[in-house]
Amino acid sequence: MNKSNNVQSDYLNLIIKNNIGIFIISKDTCPLCEKLKDLFDTLEIKYSNFKYQETDEEKLNNFQFKNEMKHHTNGNFFPFCYFNGSYVGGYKEIHQNLLTGKLKEQLNDIGLDYEEDF
Repeated sequence: MNKSNNVQSDYLNLIIKNNIGIFIISKDTCPLCEKLKDLFDTLEIKYSNFKYQETDEEKLNNFQFKNEMKHHTNGNFFPFCYFNGSYVGGYKEIHQNLLTGKLKEQLNDIGLDYEEDF
């Protein structure tokens, strides 16, 4: 890994570490990002959001942040969702966990709860 990749990795680790609770990494023009935020809004669960932006610098550097996210999560699509610093998935995984009841367990594990009668 070259020096600039280490910088990206350090930056990613820092923003994840400093966001306890539910933390979403999203981007503009991402329908699944909006769906995930809407899901948590519907459940009345607070979350933090970091909006990735495809800047000229990011494009010139071969999308280092996006590539680091993919490497860090083994995911391919935005959004990337973390609970207390642990990656739990994107919209599809979180929605599936909601349907199966696993989301309630995951949230209880980090001290959060929601009304099931939403």
